[in-house]
Amino acid sequence: MDRSPEKERGDGIQPNHSFDPHDDVQIAYPADWRTIPPEKWAGMMMTPEEYTAMRDARVARERKAPRVGDAAPDFTLERLAADGSRTGEAFTLSSVKGRPVGLIFGSYT
Repeated sequence: MDRSPEKERGDGIQPNHSFDPHDDVQIAYPADWRTIPPEKWAGMMMTPEEYTAMRDARVARERKAPRVGDAAPDFTLERLAADGSRTGEAFTLSSVKGRPVGLIFGSYT
């Protein structure tokens, strides 16, 4: 049974596993838009130029993202009550440094 990423994804777009050795970012968008099957272009609703700009923006965003093994960025947020109301109480990630933490993010809007 073929378990290659291309078969697993099922979308016909081959992930970009060959990348510029001077670039430390890998993303699933092919670097060369010409490798995307024509039927996929119809669903993407963008020109090759728009695709290239979108991919370049994604690569730039990924360069700034933390890597596996990096320290989590510190942040402070307001705790909510069980009913979703504001408590005025703050939580700062660095206050639990060295201890396991589970964070649940949700929207109460």
